[in-house]
Parts: sequence; C-alpha cells; structure tokens
Amino acid sequence: MTIIETIDKWLSDINQDLSKARPQDKWVNQTITEVKATDKGYSGAIYTNNYVYWLDRGRGPTSTNKKGRLYGIIKQWVHEKGITSPDISQNSLAFLIARKIDREGYNGKDFLKDILTTNRIEVLNKDLTVLYVDQIRSNIMKQWQSQQ
Repeated sequence: MTIIETIDKWLSDINQDLSKARPQDKWVNQTITEVKATDKGYSGAIYTNNYVYWLDRGRGPTSTNKKGRLYGIIKQWVHEKGITSPDISQNSLAFLIARKIDREGYNGKDFLKDILTTNRIEVLNKDLTVLYVDQIRSNIMKQWQSQQ
C-alpha cells in the first residue's frame, strides 16, 4: 500500500466510524475526505459542516454584546431539519432556541474523542513510518545499483 492509500484508508475508517456514531445526522453523509501529496509531504483532511465542532464540544452562554447572532443559523437549521410545532411558527421556534442557547449554552455530544483516539493516531504513525523507511531503503538501493 502506498502512503496516499494508507492515509486515505485511515481517513475513510474515521469517516465510517463517524457514520456509526451519528447515524441520525445528515452531515455524516456529506463529509469529504481528501489526501494529497504536497512539496512538503502528504496531507489528509476530513471536511464536514462547520457546526460539527460545536455539536461535539458544546458551548457556553453567549456574551452580552454578541447575543442574537445565532438566530439566522438556528433558523436555517430548523428549516433544514423540518422541525415544526403546532403552536408557533418555525421562525418563532428558531428565535426561542437561539435565545435559550444565548442564555444557557449547551453540552456537547463528545463523540469525536472516541473516534480520533491517540491509539488510532499512533497506528497511522507506525504504518507511515514503515512505508517511509521502505521508500528510503528502495531509493538508496536504486542509487547504489545505478552507480555499479
């Protein structure tokens, strides 16, 4: 397996575990993994909706001078989720949710720590080290043979 294939498999495994951890969330099916070679080495990333961080970590109450900024985001979320109430409009519901978050914050779901574990990173590090050493050894042998 190549270095890019190894990183890609690692990211795909993480993405799969995200799907298992949060199967009810639409964003899980919208994540994108990317691996590329750069002039400085290799990079890998998982891209997802920006609110996943806040879903995982939670947040405290909004500071006084920033209250009201959540309304638009919550309004979009309420509409996307199709959340309705027979008693109030979606806009009013979004306002009430945003106001509660502004006042009290909320606890995160804390699911990423079970997926992005130290052990998982160490395994990737070990696998990549083996591949790099093999690549270096192969390059040295090619150089040595070309000089014979």
